[in-house]
Amino acid sequence: MLALDIYNRFKKESFPVIVFFSPENVLAPVKKWLPDAAFYKSQKGESIGERMTDAFETAFSIGYERVILTGSEKQVIRKIKGKRKHYRSSQGRF
Repeated sequence: MLALDIYNRFKKESFPVIVFFSPENVLAPVKKWLPDAAFYKSQKGESIGERMTDAFETAFSIGYERVILTGSEKQVIRKIKGKRKHYRSSQGRF
């Protein structure tokens, strides 16, 4: 879980973290998964590019001067997990 690892590292180093999420109705589970963020905001935009642009614009508009964007798109995670599962089973490990 790369996004969670990065989040935890930033929190350990006391970097402020903004969590953008989608859809709008998942705020409670997101806060449980990624607690203690500086703030949470639902994503705006249809495409990943539009959502990324909104995240950058939001962070800069509230005063951040440097921004690192990381994500955990569900479709990408499913593909990676599927490949990992296939690799492990083909190597005799599951």
